[in-house]
Amino acid sequence: MLGGPDGVRTFLPQLISFIGVGRGSNEIEAYCQENLEVAASSIQSGLVFLRQNGFIIRSSKTEYRATPVALSWAKDADGIDLARFLHCKLRFFGEILDEMSEAETVGELLSAAQARYGISALRREDVRRRVHLLRALGLLEEAFGGRHQLTAEGLAFRDSLPLEAPSQIASNGFLTSSILNVDGAVEAMAVVDRLRAESRNSAEPTKFEEAICDAFRLIGFETELLGGSGRTDVLASSIITNSDGYTVAVDAKTTGGGTLNEGAVNLAVLSEHRRLHSADYSAVVGWRFSPRLERLSADNNVVLITADQLCELVGFQSRTPLALNALQSLFGTPGLASLNSVQAAFSVAQRSQRLVGRVLELLSNEATGDDEITQGALSVEGLYLIMRSEPEAPSTEEIREVLEFLETPFVAAVKRSSNGRYHVVEPPRLTGHRLRCLGSSMNAQ
Repeated sequence: MLGGPDGVRTFLPQLISFIGVGRGSNEIEAYCQENLEVAASSIQSGLVFLRQNGFIIRSSKTEYRATPVALSWAKDADGIDLARFLHCKLRFFGEILDEMSEAETVGELLSAAQARYGISALRREDVRRRVHLLRALGLLEEAFGGRHQLTAEGLAFRDSLPLEAPSQIASNGFLTSSILNVDGAVEAMAVVDRLRAESRNSAEPTKFEEAICDAFRLIGFETELLGGSGRTDVLASSIITNSDGYTVAVDAKTTGGGTLNEGAVNLAVLSEHRRLHSADYSAVVGWRFSPRLERLSADNNVVLITADQLCELVGFQSRTPLALNALQSLFGTPGLASLNSVQAAFSVAQRSQRLVGRVLELLSNEATGDDEITQGALSVEGLYLIMRSEPEAPSTEEIREVLEFLETPFVAAVKRSSNGRYHVVEPPRLTGHRLRCLGSSMNAQ
């Protein structure tokens, strides 16, 4: 923002008063450099921020004028009034104050915004700008180690605000809101709770088998609960037919005492189960495993999956579902399972989701502007120039793939003009609703 966050109370009212009923961009740039000591590189981004948040509007190709609301505020330059104005304009602004009891760093706040409020397109720099603004307005103060805390003014301001209600979050971290399939998220939470409880319920091992069967189904497998003498407990197939994909023979092992040792798992029997069911892989799911059992399982082509790891897989798939071929290396690497490759694939998928949201955000912002050059549309190259300095800067090919996806008839969120530029054709929330309905029709099959 122009003048940096610390210039909110001094620079911003001066600038708004200077712009008044109309100033050219060259005049604004000269004024900022001479009077406010603002670097030229910050001026254009600052003007975009002011325009997007209702402080100024573009009256012509090169001229801006301050809005009546901004001019009225600039007379007294009251910090609390400005904070209320920004709270109305920016999602997850005043809500940051409400999150301070559990999230004190920018990274923690970003995680809260994405998980608790479903704002997947929010970036670290967006949260950092909000935090700096709140600090400049005297509502937050820096503590130590990059952490922040509420001031007395911040506490009073928070209690006076109408805050967006966070999505319902269970203790195991699953999001249940209109952004996701609520029934699916609730089921995932229940399965995670069962896995953790029943993995240590040695008196009723069938309950753990049932929980594992449900977990693999939620991950995306076609599952059969078998059990009984001479058979595996759960058979999980990555595809309905046997012409492709892979199958995992899964055995459940409960323990009342904690760690499972080599005496609790008959590795030879697991090999027989794999042959009997023509499975590609053998897996054992249990609370945790002894180091010796980990070594023996590696020698016998069996993968060991802890209950917590299986819970994490269910969590991954409830938030950003991966194709099951992305999980195959997990089952194909014997010994104690490692989720490193899955976590990497999950991160890539999340980045792709954020990129879709970011592209839609930029196109929506451009559509609401009045730039005579872009006329509310941006090209692949234009989007790249905007995002190239961002932490997750995409390539032009990635941007093109996102636009092609958004342009498909089933999504129908953007349209390509004859000059090669793209513009949104509807509010992004309607696009999101259409995709959720499409997902619901698939789940019904």
